[in-house]
Amino acid sequence: MKIFVKTFFLVSILLVSGKVLSQEDNQIINYVNEIDGLWRRGATDSAIEYSLKIYNSDQSLFREKMQNTFSQYIIYGYNKDYASKFIKRLYQRNIQNINAIIAPIYILNAITETNDKDSVEILIKSFYKLLSNVYNYKYKTESYGLLVLQQMTLKGIDDKDLYYNFINTIIRNVKSNPYIDSTTVKEGRKQVIRAWCRFILSYSYYQLYQQDPDSKDAEIQLQLASRYSPDFSDKVVSWAYGYDADYLNKNNKKIGYKSDYFEYLVRKKKIVEALYVLTQLAIITPTNDNCNKLKQFYATMNNEKPFQKYWIETINDYAQAFPRLTLKFIDNQIIVIGKSEDQFTYIDVWGTWCSPCVRELPDLQKLYTKNRSNPNTRLTIYTFSSGSKNLSEFMEKNHFTFPVAEISDSLVQQLRIVEFPTKILITPQGRYLNIPYGVDWRESLFNYCMIE
Repeated sequence: MKIFVKTFFLVSILLVSGKVLSQEDNQIINYVNEIDGLWRRGATDSAIEYSLKIYNSDQSLFREKMQNTFSQYIIYGYNKDYASKFIKRLYQRNIQNINAIIAPIYILNAITETNDKDSVEILIKSFYKLLSNVYNYKYKTESYGLLVLQQMTLKGIDDKDLYYNFINTIIRNVKSNPYIDSTTVKEGRKQVIRAWCRFILSYSYYQLYQQDPDSKDAEIQLQLASRYSPDFSDKVVSWAYGYDADYLNKNNKKIGYKSDYFEYLVRKKKIVEALYVLTQLAIITPTNDNCNKLKQFYATMNNEKPFQKYWIETINDYAQAFPRLTLKFIDNQIIVIGKSEDQFTYIDVWGTWCSPCVRELPDLQKLYTKNRSNPNTRLTIYTFSSGSKNLSEFMEKNHFTFPVAEISDSLVQQLRIVEFPTKILITPQGRYLNIPYGVDWRESLFNYCMIE
């Protein structure tokens, strides 16, 4: 795995705020860009100096750099000796706020460096004291705590009471998030923290299940691991737990346990419950594999309701009402969107300033052209542009012919668009959902609409 470097972080903050970059801002950006090289080369004194300058300029940037970049040197063992020397020397500076941020990484590093079981157990108990009574997203304490439990297993520490007290404390902490079970959280930071807490909770319950899959509590543990696996809201901000998932799963890309719970229910011959869980999985992650598995499983149940009707009813249950919009497109057409009709409506929300959006537009053009030439299509395609400059010239220059309307910031907020591109699907019944992030959008679109 490569070291992730988010050098654009500070620049993005400053640009969004409209602030003109000062000489000091540019210097901090240089520190952020260059500190990785110092870590790799073992230039400890300079790395500490740069770290302190970043911290004094922007504490959140310092946290982000330590938690999402430096921690990988410890977790994956990259230039481990240099990294270990740096974290020890920085901790020895005894700067209270900095030590609060790096304490989880500092103790984790100490655990990885010793094979003495007594020392490891003392360090684990020391880390346990970092776990307060509520979740600590700011310092990612629960996430590092799960890494400590991995080390506990690797080091052969067979203390069941310590293990269960530790992981149950993590579970208690993240469950204290007041929005953990809410499905209506749309405000940015609350949504991010909710997604992180749910990921940690799901992973923790699955670890409990794996401790003893035949225990009397195994089913409820796996059920809860499935329940708190990423949902639509979480996937919108999947970066909130992306690093944590990489750390904890290592080379395993698996995130979420609905598939495991489905297989468990099938083995227990709980078919109705299994259908419900598999349907959730297919709706939230509409890959070919998931949707085909659902279709085949549904066929074995001899339901009177055709699968197509069951599927569209399920999508509408998960979707929400789309506001009726009357928009003027750049070709001067006035189009009403959101009224009930016989077709699905797909809306791609993009901007000329958004490079990931622009990269996808040739594929969108191909889909639009192919769909328009199909007399039996069940799909209408529109696009919304936000914040684009010289939109008509851009469309003409690139030979794009799909319909596009420039929308206002207020409509972006009304539709709760927080990332670009965003892909919206409106059902024939006038309800909509966003195509999940992290999946092939064309595959998802075809599966939602049941297009062959």
